[in-house]
Amino acid sequence: MKRAAAYARYSSTQQQDISIEAQFSRIEEFAKRNNYIIVAQYEDRAISGFSSRRPGLQQLLADAKLGKFETVIVWEFARLARDRTISRNYKEQFRKLGIELISVTEHIPDSPEGVIIESLYEGMAEYYSRKLARDSMRGLIQTVKDGYVHGGYPPFGLKFVKDEKGKSKYAIEENEAKAVKKMFEMAAKGETLSAIARWLNDNGYKPRRSQKFNVESVRDILKNPKYIGKIIFNKRRGKGKFNPFNEIIEVEAPEIAIIDEDLFIKVQQRLSKNKHKPARRNYILRGLVQCGICGHPLSGAIRQGNNAYYYCTYCWRNNNKKVSIGADKLENIVINFVKSHFEHLDTEELTRRINKKIKQKLNPVALKTFQKNLEEVNNAIKNITKAIEMGAFSNELLIRLNELEREKMKLEKDIRSALTQIKSLRELTTEEVEHLKQSVLKELTNRSTARELLINLIEHITVNFETTEILFTTKFGDYVVKYNK
Repeated sequence: MKRAAAYARYSSTQQQDISIEAQFSRIEEFAKRNNYIIVAQYEDRAISGFSSRRPGLQQLLADAKLGKFETVIVWEFARLARDRTISRNYKEQFRKLGIELISVTEHIPDSPEGVIIESLYEGMAEYYSRKLARDSMRGLIQTVKDGYVHGGYPPFGLKFVKDEKGKSKYAIEENEAKAVKKMFEMAAKGETLSAIARWLNDNGYKPRRSQKFNVESVRDILKNPKYIGKIIFNKRRGKGKFNPFNEIIEVEAPEIAIIDEDLFIKVQQRLSKNKHKPARRNYILRGLVQCGICGHPLSGAIRQGNNAYYYCTYCWRNNNKKVSIGADKLENIVINFVKSHFEHLDTEELTRRINKKIKQKLNPVALKTFQKNLEEVNNAIKNITKAIEMGAFSNELLIRLNELEREKMKLEKDIRSALTQIKSLRELTTEEVEHLKQSVLKELTNRSTARELLINLIEHITVNFETTEILFTTKFGDYVVKYNK
C-alpha cells in the first residue's frame, strides 16, 4: 500500500465549508478504496485559502521533504489553496519531490485535457471564493462612503472620534498634525527620509505601532493621501496587489486635511525620483530547458546589444560559443507548440467534466450535514422540553437546553449560508466553457502565468544547437521541432 498524507482546511469565513472531521473521514474512505494508507494528518482551522501562512500546510511540506509519504490526498484542490498562483506553487513543490497530489472529488486525467481541467478547477475555486468576499466587502465600502472608519489604527496626525450615533470618524490630532506639516516641508526641500525620522525621534514623537520612526514609517506617512483629505479604500487586496481603479473607493474628507495638495504632489515627485530600476527579465523556461550537446541546463542572460538569450554556460566555458538561442524565439516556439495541442480540445467533454463537479456542489455534503445535525438538535430540544413538562426540572437541564438553542441558531445560519451559495451556482454551457478554455490558453501569452502552465505540462526541453532541433518531452509524448538560427 502507498503511504499517503491527508490535508484538510476549514475557513471560518466560508460557512458552507465541509468540516475538518468530515474531510478526513472522506479521505480515509477514499484511501481504503484505492489502496492507500494514511500515515499522517495535517489541518488548518479558520484560515483562508488565499493565505500561504498556514502551520498545517507548512508542516506537510516539511515532512514531504523528509520523504514520510509518497502521496498527498485532499477533499478538493481548493483545500490546498483558492488562489491559483499559490496553488500552482505548492503543486510544483510536490512535483519536484516526486509526490502525487490527489483530490477525492476532482479527477484530473493524465492527458493534455487534464491540464486545462485542472486550471479550470483552480479558476472556479478562486472565482466562487472571491465572489463571496466581494459580497462581504459591500458593507465595508458603504461604511467608508458614509465617512466612517472600518477598523485599524488612525494614521499619525489623526485620531478616531465618536459621532452622535456612536460610530468612529477621523479627526485631526493637533499636536501630531504640526509634525506632519513639518515632515512634508522637510521632504519637499529634499531632506532624506532618515533625516526626517531622526527629527521625529529627537522631538519625542512616537509612531502608532512601534517605539521609533524609521525610513519605512516616514515613507508611509508621506505617501498617505488622508493628509490632503482623501480617504482611499480597497486599493490593495489582502495579498498586497493593487485592485483595478474601478474597484477603488475614494471619499473626499476636507475636514481632516493637514497639508495642501500642491505640497503633497511635490513630495510624491521627490519620492518617485530614482525609485524605478530596469525590470529583470522573467525567463519562463528556466529549469525546463537543457543543452542537447552536454545535457546541462541552459541559463538566461542579457547579451549582444541588450538582447535576452538562453545559452549553455558549460559549453561556453569550454570554448564552444555557438550554444545560444534568443529567449523570445525559444519561448515563442514553446508557447506556440503548446497552444497547437490545446486549440482543438473537445469542448463538450470539458463541459461534461466541469458540470459534474458543479453538480457535486449543488448537492453538497456540508448542507446535508448541517440539516442532519439540526434535526438531531431539534429532537434533543423536544426531549428536554418534554422532560421538563413531566416535572424533571433541574439547572443542568436548563443549561443544556440553552446550549442546544444556541447550537440550533448557528446551524440555521449555516444552512442559510449554504443555500445562498447553492443558489449562486449553475451548470455551465458549452459556450461558457469554450470561453474559459480560451482564457486559460490566453495565460500562455502572459509571462506571469505561462510558466506555471508549462511546468505542469512539460517534463523538459532539449535544444540541440548542432542540428537546430528542439526536443519536447511532455506528459503526452515526445516531439521534435526544427528552428532557424
